[in-house]
Amino acid sequence: LMAFAHPEPPRPRAIAVADLLTGVKNRFESQHQHKTDGPVVDISTEPDCPDVLADPGQTGEVLLELLDNAVTASGGRVNIAIRASKRPARPPRVLIQVADDGPGMDEATLASAFTPFFSHRQAGRGRGMGLTRARRCVESNGGRMWLQSTPGDGTTVFVELASAQEKAPKQ
Repeated sequence: LMAFAHPEPPRPRAIAVADLLTGVKNRFESQHQHKTDGPVVDISTEPDCPDVLADPGQTGEVLLELLDNAVTASGGRVNIAIRASKRPARPPRVLIQVADDGPGMDEATLASAFTPFFSHRQAGRGRGMGLTRARRCVESNGGRMWLQSTPGDGTTVFVELASAQEKAPKQ
C-alpha cells in the first residue's frame, strides 16, 4: 500500500522495445521453468518500432504483472503473445499488446479490473492491486493502458507508451 500511495517517480530513458520484451520474457520464463506444462510466451516487434521513453524497471514490472495475471487466470497453461508496434502519431507512439488465450473476463469483471482491491480470485489469494498499480505506473510514464476481453476468448491488454522521440513525461 505504501508503494501505491507514494510510488517512486519514473526515471525515463530510451529503451529498445525488442530488448525490453526479451528481458521480460526471460525473467518470466525463469520464474516458470519448473512447470512442465506452463505458459508459452511469444514476442514480436515490428521492424520500424521506435524506442520507448520510460523507466525500464517500472515498465518491465508492468509487463511481468500482465504475464502473471494471464497465468493466474488460466490456471497455468496459457499461450501469451506480446506484440509491439508503432502507432501513427506525431511523434509516433509505441503500442505493446499482451494477448492471452485464457478464459477471458465477463463485462462486470472487465469493468472493475482497474478498481483498487478488486479481485476475481478467492479471498486471501491477492490484494487486488496488480492492474491498478500497473495502470498507474504506465500513466506516470506518460502512457495509457486499457483492456479488451471476452469470456472464452482470452484477454488483450494494451499499453501505449511515448516513443523516445517525445519529450520526457511530467512527474
